[in-house]
Amino acid sequence: MRPRLLLSLITILVVMPLSLGAQTSLQCVKLTYDLTLESTDRTTNGEVSKLQRFLSQFPDFYPEKKVNGFYGISTQLAVQRFQTRYGIAPPSIAEGWGSVRQSTRERMADCSSLLQAPRPTPQNPATPKPPARPVAPVPPRAPTPPTVATPVTYERSFEGCPAFSRDLKRGDSGQSVADLQFFLRDRGHFDNDVTGFFGAVTEGAVQNYQRAANIVSSGSPATTGFGAVGPRTRALIARCQETEEHVEEPEYRESEEHQTQEEEELEQSEENYEEEFGVDDEEETYLSCETSVSPESITAGDDATLSWTTKNAVNAAWIGIGKVDLNGSVVVRPNEPAEFTLRITGSDGAVEECVIYVDVVEVAEPEITLSAEPEDIVKGKSSTISWGAENVASCSLTGPGVAVEKTSGSVSTGPLTKDTTYTLTCKSRAGERVETVTVYVYDSLTSRAFGTAYGLAASAAAAYFSWFEALLALLP
Repeated sequence: MRPRLLLSLITILVVMPLSLGAQTSLQCVKLTYDLTLESTDRTTNGEVSKLQRFLSQFPDFYPEKKVNGFYGISTQLAVQRFQTRYGIAPPSIAEGWGSVRQSTRERMADCSSLLQAPRPTPQNPATPKPPARPVAPVPPRAPTPPTVATPVTYERSFEGCPAFSRDLKRGDSGQSVADLQFFLRDRGHFDNDVTGFFGAVTEGAVQNYQRAANIVSSGSPATTGFGAVGPRTRALIARCQETEEHVEEPEYRESEEHQTQEEEELEQSEENYEEEFGVDDEEETYLSCETSVSPESITAGDDATLSWTTKNAVNAAWIGIGKVDLNGSVVVRPNEPAEFTLRITGSDGAVEECVIYVDVVEVAEPEITLSAEPEDIVKGKSSTISWGAENVASCSLTGPGVAVEKTSGSVSTGPLTKDTTYTLTCKSRAGERVETVTVYVYDSLTSRAFGTAYGLAASAAAAYFSWFEALLALLP
């Protein structure tokens, strides 16, 4: 196993979590190009940036969250973590691990299944919550011709020694770069696929050739030409058959040190790409959109605000809502979990979609407690009313001489002379709940005991006890 592959495996196994956690909003991405190491926005119509924006939603996969249009080491590792987590590609570079090919593109385009958002436990398990579905059915679209780009396959265009008509350096691409890679591979300086792109690996191979041919052995492409194909290197390559016997092939070892150096060179290549092709130097022309929702999780019927921005679009519409401005926001009130799809159209008829997910949780039933202690008292004594409530917005306790606006607490009734009822009214998203408690008042301890024994109210107990005492007085 190659050291870099082993290093990637260890990184993924150590860093990658076993689940996404409580992520409730995810914007899918539809890609048409095969993307691999050293791909750029310039050669993929902006799809590297789209991939990086998608991966940025997974901080455990792509903690760098770098969107620069260059497919470097950090982007490759993020793709590998994504593929390993969802079993898309085996851990083999040759089988697409770390590259975005058809199976990975399909999973990223239909990413709603990746969400593992927790749901509250229903109060009544006999009535489970229906699964999430779109607020409105998506109208069928007219089929559009596929736009999947096929990677360019280069063949060598020279016999013997290639003759280059211009200087070549990092960032260049085309047949001349492909011929350079063929030339360097024939001499053991370049062991990668011929891509036609002059990246960090190609630059390192040129440096190996220049060092072996005693052209230059230090510096940089900008200062000494080390790593760039300038006039001297071009001339030597064109006369390779004459000078071949003087060129010593360097020993090439697939060592961990070499792989680490290669990764450092790729990172430097990524930085150079950002500097050379930043947004200030070249206007982005590809069609794209970004969406967000706030808050990501709501209670049924609450407001959720969908916000969006677009680039290079001429029309925008939310499916199920209607046509909207190219940039803006709109309020929705779903009663159940839902996906919202923004469809944008470019001036050339190209269509792009951005999907956002709104999580809707069930309304929790209020829980209320109300009690009087003691509940039975002698006339002129007092009792304490205590109450508490959860999952409510407000509560009010009312009764003779009592008016309290709190969701929990306790209050004394003061001296009472008759049975007194207190009412607790609580309001919540589930509606209004009312609970009552009565304090029973007795004339004396004896009448209280009499009423308790026979289950009588205080007033009835007092009347019966007075009659009983009068009856006793008539007895001899």
